[in-house]
Amino acid sequence: AGEELTDCYLDFTVKGRITSDERKRLMKSGYGFECQCEACSLPSNLQEEDDILRTEAWTLSLTGFELSESQEYPELQEILGKAMRWHFLRKHLGYKVTHQLEAAEVVWHLAMILGDQETLTQISREGQELASVRFGPESEEARVWKEKLEDPVKYLLG
Repeated sequence: AGEELTDCYLDFTVKGRITSDERKRLMKSGYGFECQCEACSLPSNLQEEDDILRTEAWTLSLTGFELSESQEYPELQEILGKAMRWHFLRKHLGYKVTHQLEAAEVVWHLAMILGDQETLTQISREGQELASVRFGPESEEARVWKEKLEDPVKYLLG
């Protein structure tokens, strides 16, 4: 209550919509107004930092997080670390909840493969919370994340 309701016009996961200048240009040409959102209104020194983080998030999204049977444990841990950073950045930068859930899903699967129970529990809680916000606490999506939290093996086996 009492907070401004905003709508994100742009998908921040698409090339050409990453930096503040790119987003402002698109808003002006596509919608006819200058964006005054929190991210576009940062002071120049913070804007530069924000642009760097958004570029990093976009670059991480290109990783693909593809797995193969030949990958060793240290390499899988590195991939999990990248996925966790990607998820963190999407959350920190205020990406749409659906994009945060996409990253959470990748982290969950990698943590499951690696048997990283701490990460699995943490990301399952975050996924359940995000799904509840986006789809409602009684939604199928929230129920799935709850099952992932309570019994990940049962979830995988169906």
